[in-house]
Amino acid sequence: MAGTIAINDKKDFAMSSVYFDAIINYSKKHIENISKELARELYEPIEEAGFYVFGLTETTEKDFKLIFKTLSECYAHCKKEGKIGQLEPQLYGEVMNTWGEVLAAMEEDQRAS
Repeated sequence: MAGTIAINDKKDFAMSSVYFDAIINYSKKHIENISKELARELYEPIEEAGFYVFGLTETTEKDFKLIFKTLSECYAHCKKEGKIGQLEPQLYGEVMNTWGEVLAAMEEDQRAS
């Protein structure tokens, strides 16, 4: 099974469910701390409907910036710690590379500026 982070209508990232879970699940509590409503909108389709899509295509500019900032901070924290939650250590480097690519693509989206 695979997961997708859908940034906009032109850009999305398909990845293994292990990578998807590592990035999305690690970030969840941080997004919830900022906005429970936004977290519910983002995570409900994943948790309740079983869709492995983290959808940002319909996200407002304000929420997109908030998500980008949060994902960037989570990425920096994981980089500093050298681990991502309970992820197997041998997968760390590849997940971080994928996460970095996602952030770079998000930064190119007009809503990020």
